[in-house]
Parts: sequence; structure tokens; C-alpha cells
Amino acid sequence: MTFKQVAEQVRKSKETVKREINLFLKNSPNLVIIPNKKAHLLIDGTYFKRKNCFVIYHDHDLKYHQLWRYTNKEKGYEIESDLRELKRKGVELFSVTSDGHSAIKSAVVKVYPKAIHQRCLVHIQRFAEIYLTQNPKTKAGRELKEIASLINDIDSHLAKLTFLARIDNWQKKYQNFLKERTYDLEGRHFWYTHRNLRKVITHINNALPEMFRYLVFKSIPKDTNGLEGRFTDLKQKFRTHRGLKRTKRAAYLGWYLTTKNEQIPTQNDH
Repeated sequence: MTFKQVAEQVRKSKETVKREINLFLKNSPNLVIIPNKKAHLLIDGTYFKRKNCFVIYHDHDLKYHQLWRYTNKEKGYEIESDLRELKRKGVELFSVTSDGHSAIKSAVVKVYPKAIHQRCLVHIQRFAEIYLTQNPKTKAGRELKEIASLINDIDSHLAKLTFLARIDNWQKKYQNFLKERTYDLEGRHFWYTHRNLRKVITHINNALPEMFRYLVFKSIPKDTNGLEGRFTDLKQKFRTHRGLKRTKRAAYLGWYLTTKNEQIPTQNDH
């Protein structure tokens, strides 16, 4: 809506509406952090044209955005500072679910060394889909795509053991295939022929130690889907305001999350 359309709807002058909106955009909302002695936190960031990053700290049980930060990328020292702020305000972490970004992991270890870290299964599966593509050209790629497509459906220890066995069998079957090299015309330099397959299996192997914590502790969320929908809606809204100056973007994003937070729970509930 334009200023004129808003003014007609609320029955105020265009100048008054413009002044009131600008007042909001000059002042970010006050953060209200809710104490929680056993929090399951989702931490994730979304990028705007790879230049700006909006990081959200979402309390899974309270359905509440505890904290957020508008920055240029996920930085360890900023995330550490945010986590220390949460801790000062009475938020004790039982678990953190994230995409496994090194900045998040290192910050959590420093501030909440006993917190359990769960890798987001959706991120792992999506990574595989991106690098394997919809139609892998090799048999190895098609088989790995089929295995990876089951990641977010693992709901029992039996399903986990089946998945691990299939991953192990795939690696043994294609270990020589993965070592194939392609050389340049001079034969001096090489690269691995099946680089995308190597990326995917390495990504899965690195994630394995933190992939299945939710099977042991049922209260731990296995993905950050609670934030994915929010990010999609946020970006759709933000596109209509992409002309905002950077100094006003942080306030706009903050007000957006403030309006999306459900009714603030009482401190005595947790």
C-alpha cells in the first residue's frame, strides 16, 4: 500500500501517516527475552542478496523469537554476544538446532558448553539435493540421491541404523569411483571428476555425530522448519520495501518479528 492508500484507510493525512511510519523505522522495538530454564533454541540466518544476513534465535517450546540480529554474515563473536545476552536474561539451553555453521557451533560451546547440538536434517537433505540435482547423471548419484531423500523421514533407531548401513555400503561400493581424477591438457593439474558426489558424502559424514540427537531426546526439534516459513514470508514482505535505507532495515525486520511473536508467556510458566 502507498502512503496515500494507508492514509485513506486509517482516515489520517498522508503527512501524518508518513511521519508515524518513519518514527517506527527510526526506532527498533524493545526486545523482551523470556526466561526459560530448559530451552530448545533454533538458530538460523537468512541472506538478502548475500550482502545482509538476518539471524533469529527462536524458542521452540515458547514459539517465541527471543532475539535477532541484522548483520552482514553469521559471525561467531556476534552470536556469542547474543547467547551471553540470552543467558544473562535467564535462558538456559538444553539444545540448539542449527545448520551446523561453524560460527554457531563455536559460540554455543563457549557460552553453553553442556547444550546438545542437533544438526538440522532439512538443511542436510537440501544440500544433497542441490549438489546431486534433480536428475543425477551417474548411477552413484542416483543411488545417493535416493538415500539422502530419506534423511528427514528417519523417526526411529531402526530407521537410523538402516540409513547408516546404506551410507556405509554406498561408500564401499563407490570408493574407487569417488577417487577418479580429471587432468588438464598438460597433465600437470587435476581435480576429482565427481566433485559434487564427494561434497555430498563428506557433508553427510561430517554431520553424522550430531544428526540423531532427537532420537535420544524426544523434545529436541530435528530441523529449523519453524523458521523457514517465517523467512519465506519475511522476504516476500521485504521485497515491497527493498528501497529502505540500511539504517531502517533493522528496525523494519525487528518490528516484523515483534508482530509475529505470539502473546508473551508469563515468566512463571517456565
